[in-house]
Amino acid sequence: MRLGPKILLAVGLIATVIAVGFWLARVFQSPTPTAGSAPEVGTESIPANSQAVPARTDKPARLAQQSETRATTPVSVAETTVAPAGGTNLITDWEDKVDEILRLDAEPSEVGKKFLEMLPQLPAEGRIEALEHAANLLADADYEPMGKLFTDPKITEEEVEILIRDVLNRSNAIKLPLLLQVARMTGHIKAGEAREILEVFLGEDYGQDWDKWQTKVDEFLKENSDLSATEKP
Repeated sequence: MRLGPKILLAVGLIATVIAVGFWLARVFQSPTPTAGSAPEVGTESIPANSQAVPARTDKPARLAQQSETRATTPVSVAETTVAPAGGTNLITDWEDKVDEILRLDAEPSEVGKKFLEMLPQLPAEGRIEALEHAANLLADADYEPMGKLFTDPKITEEEVEILIRDVLNRSNAIKLPLLLQVARMTGHIKAGEAREILEVFLGEDYGQDWDKWQTKVDEFLKENSDLSATEKP
């Protein structure tokens, strides 16, 4: 039996429509990710100021536990060997070293000295924590190393903030001479603030007349050398 021209034309059109449909389906079909490929993540879901490493949140509880341990279970730790300042042999496990020092069976000021000895071997974060502990533990009689740090013009801003807060809580005999020394250092980031604090204590700004400042500090200390910041007249 022979098909007519119209039937053959209809069959051809149907076949063409089916073929085009399959082709369109393949073109617009979403690719299936392979097993090893990572899914794409939109940048909108990531905070602009996010950090790769979250800050430690367990510090208060950890230090509280260390304080209790130190009171009940004294631990002896060998003397800390300190590399010269600016050395490259930084302590990588400094958090463990801090914990060991905090558990020392020693006077608070002696423990504070251990933190200062360890400073040259600590990374930036470790130096901040060690300075905070040293400031809380060192007695006025052992303050000379901290005073040298405070008057170092190369000290970082974060570190000097810890030191100036500590200096202001020391006796006037420690505080005022150190503030005067810093005020005279044009390269020190706290020179202006130190001068303003001195003006509050002495009641007058003597400008760049540093001999006058020194004379007034000496006079003030004769009457107020033992007063702390909280007892300032």
